[in-house]
Amino acid sequence: MKRVFALILTLVLVLSCAGCTPKTALTAADFQTAMEEAGFEVTDITDTYDTNGIEVVILKAEKDDCEIEFFEFKKVSDAQGVYANFRDEAEDLPHSSSASVSMSNFAKYEQTSGSAVYFMSIIDNTIVYYIVEMDDSSAATEIVGALGYN
Repeated sequence: MKRVFALILTLVLVLSCAGCTPKTALTAADFQTAMEEAGFEVTDITDTYDTNGIEVVILKAEKDDCEIEFFEFKKVSDAQGVYANFRDEAEDLPHSSSASVSMSNFAKYEQTSGSAVYFMSIIDNTIVYYIVEMDDSSAATEIVGALGYN
């Protein structure tokens, strides 16, 4: 009986920690390479944002009707602040559904608002962000998953 209990307890602990493994953040260069290999055109759009003095590199990857932005901050705390702000702004929009996940060094938020899908994901000092039409969301979801941000 003790062996069965120990086995069950071990199994529960292993399964509950399956999501505890930290994810690995990409660098801006990693993102650019991966997206270009997937056929996206990548542009540095850092200068188009008012960064309020925050040190950040912002890239935009475009292909067909899919546009994904990548932010690499110098500090994790800056990324966390921007992620929280993005999420708060998205939550304030009228939406029909939303879902979020948070674990060790990773979090993501996704919502459907009308015919648009809003998605953001943070790993350490990086954020991946997109807004796409629901009909185009599978391509964005697939590439973000391949990057490890889903």
